[in-house]
Amino acid sequence: MVGAPILVLCEDQEAEFFHPLSDTRAVFELRAGIFSARERAQRQLRGRTICALTRPGIAASYRASTGFATGWEEIPHSSDAVFLNGRLLGDEAFAEAVFALSPGQAASVAGRLAAARLGAGELEECRASGLSWPAALLEGLPRTEAPGEWIDRPWDLVARNPAWLVRDAESMGPVTMEGVVEDGAHLKVPERIRIGAGSRIEACCYIDASGGPVVIGEDVTVRSHTRIEGPCWIGPGTELLGGRVGEGTSLGPQCRIAGEIEETVVQGYSNKRHHGFVGHSYLGEWVNLGALTTTSDLKNNYGPVRMWHRGAMADTSLMKLGSLVGDHAKTAIGTLLGTGTSVGVMSNVFRVEPPRHVPSFQWMGEGAPEPHRWAKAGPLLHTVLGRRGVRPTPEYVQLFERLAREAGAV
Repeated sequence: MVGAPILVLCEDQEAEFFHPLSDTRAVFELRAGIFSARERAQRQLRGRTICALTRPGIAASYRASTGFATGWEEIPHSSDAVFLNGRLLGDEAFAEAVFALSPGQAASVAGRLAAARLGAGELEECRASGLSWPAALLEGLPRTEAPGEWIDRPWDLVARNPAWLVRDAESMGPVTMEGVVEDGAHLKVPERIRIGAGSRIEACCYIDASGGPVVIGEDVTVRSHTRIEGPCWIGPGTELLGGRVGEGTSLGPQCRIAGEIEETVVQGYSNKRHHGFVGHSYLGEWVNLGALTTTSDLKNNYGPVRMWHRGAMADTSLMKLGSLVGDHAKTAIGTLLGTGTSVGVMSNVFRVEPPRHVPSFQWMGEGAPEPHRWAKAGPLLHTVLGRRGVRPTPEYVQLFERLAREAGAV
């Protein structure tokens, strides 16, 4: 059977090592810039049906939340299938290289297999393998080199974010200003400032695009006494409540942000409503940082930051790196997160100075940490989502219950 052209986003064996960020989502849904790798590919490779091959543990939740065909049992037959490694960041030049492939050809980035275009027979060979990234089969295809960048470790998303903010903003075409800018707000280099429909910039705000473009999505509210510096992206429905949003920051949809934040990615639906500093960090969804929560992103000796990775502390080779915070994690007022801290999914931290690795589902006060039991965490999940009018799918709840079980919290 010959079907419509498809685009298959794939997770390879490295995807599981993006803890805590990829514990609850496909690695190609993580952001670097304005878009995730999936969103970027979907924009560039138009006209193709989106499919996904993920780790088994997140497949059901991903399918339920996106509606995409997920897993080999759902991927349709096709005589024109593009396979794309989900850890690859590619711009229009990469997309053009993929478009230029003929069925039975592949593309490499930095000498590593990044994408392949398959005919019907080759697709069925890959289906028979059952692998989410059938590298052994794809490696045998003739290859051409294409431009792009790899995300090999979770902190690469933070390091690459500023440059990809610029690339993504430039890919959006002519700048438009559809929202309301009140008298008394000041826009520096307005030709690089995009404001979406339904957004409002109140008086006494300062938006500075001299260092890079500023993209403000639809239905964003920017309260008085907020400073925004480009390059920066403010996702739809987000509210900025005063303070500084520094350069290199990507704020996903429906966030509530105040105080100071810079060179940080927030996946979406997270709260930092009060003063405190967050820098060179990545926050997942439904994170809540208590008032005055502060991340350190620079060591006193200016040396490379080390962070928990693959079961041990690893050298990141970065001078600046703050924290990686998993979905539904929470901190109490006055929490101080040391340089290179990892906070796992659904952990509740109310110790002033927690350790630099907080596993998932931890209840961490000043005494010995205890499990954040699913009996409490499950109802809390429903409460948190309900405050934003979101009803979790059964598959989403099951994903977190599985993670709680793996953490010994059931």
